[in-house]
Amino acid sequence: MDLLAGIGCACAGLLAVLAAALLGVAYRLGLLYQLWHKVDPRSPRHGGELVAEVLKAHGVRFLFALAGGHIFLGIRLATAVFAADAVSRLSGRIGVAAVTAGPGVTNAVTAIKNAQMAESPVLLIGGAAASLQKGRGALQDIDQLSLFKTLCKACVSVRAVRDIIPALRKAIATAQSGTPGPVFVELPIDVLYPFHMVEKEIGGTKSGRGLRGSAVIQWYLQNYIRNLGAWVQRCVELVSRATKPLVLVGSQAMLPPTPAEELRAALEALGIPCYLGGAARGLLPPGSPLLLRQNRRDGGYRATHMASRCLSPPRHQVWVLYGDGSLGYSLMEFDTFVRHKTPVIALVGNDACWSQIAREQVALLGSNVACGLEYLDYHAVAEALGGKGFVVGRPDCERLDTVLRAAQDACRQGHPVLINALIGKTDFRDGSISV
Repeated sequence: MDLLAGIGCACAGLLAVLAAALLGVAYRLGLLYQLWHKVDPRSPRHGGELVAEVLKAHGVRFLFALAGGHIFLGIRLATAVFAADAVSRLSGRIGVAAVTAGPGVTNAVTAIKNAQMAESPVLLIGGAAASLQKGRGALQDIDQLSLFKTLCKACVSVRAVRDIIPALRKAIATAQSGTPGPVFVELPIDVLYPFHMVEKEIGGTKSGRGLRGSAVIQWYLQNYIRNLGAWVQRCVELVSRATKPLVLVGSQAMLPPTPAEELRAALEALGIPCYLGGAARGLLPPGSPLLLRQNRRDGGYRATHMASRCLSPPRHQVWVLYGDGSLGYSLMEFDTFVRHKTPVIALVGNDACWSQIAREQVALLGSNVACGLEYLDYHAVAEALGGKGFVVGRPDCERLDTVLRAAQDACRQGHPVLINALIGKTDFRDGSISV
């Protein structure tokens, strides 16, 4: 009897283990999920609708995108991410860009690094090969997550349609929490396209490919303000005992919820000398006795940043300052400006040279190879793309004011404008280096 009982217990235990294993397999394959959730093969709905719902719920007004086979949306390559970064800085909301798989993603690396260094909350959505075809030579299939692991606060690949909403919500929360920064969400083509298309192209099955579970609660946010009271008191003690206190104000200080006016009033009430960096420059008036100035020249912004400023209220006349070398990166965005009715004025200092590089290269090597350009008709390119173009040179000095006013008038009428200013060589900044 004891033997039989032992054998029975062993069999029962074995059956329990087998049943648990089968349940685990069923869970991993999504079979349990399908018992309560049925797929409608005829539904025209697609994963992109869920993406749009999440973005709309988070107040996203602008989506910058590079169209491709994996994501149908478009502006060019890294420009989309630069624009999303600019919108984030100017609006205080999450900036969003979507790029196609492979080269669309790889070309966004520089812009994502820029957003990381600026601590800008940016959501980059990348297309990807179908989950079923990963690692099997599918079109533009590369390990995209590895590219951004050191650049983004979070990188995730969505494996099922039901995970789109929680994955995006979590990614957006992560981008905006603590120290803001970029996040990357990969959306394979089979979670974006309608069911009938996936079934047709991939030979899809009605069974799921895995259940990732509910979104993980961001427990670290609950501890974010722990010991805040003690920390504030400690700051008060340090400041009160300091003989030469200094306040460093950076870009993130300008983000909501504290309005810039309240921050300015607080700084003036403290009466402590301030150094303003990044987006905080201009927080105090130029004549403020608290302002410590920096010895560097203000630079121009890329066209994508200026376009974003046009899109972010309040609307102001926006000027983009270019050299003829840097213009080559963004000239085709005049097509974007025209299509989206975004009026900007681009002023190009055209000296037919990469002068910043040539200044040092010629002195060191005696050659301007790869630095010499031509006095090209950049204004004609803007005209060809549907914008307004003007050209001025030394003989046009007397009518320069007339040209500038005409450019401003065209901009007020809603046209993007390019002013091709032909300039000569000078010894300005001789002896400086370009790095």
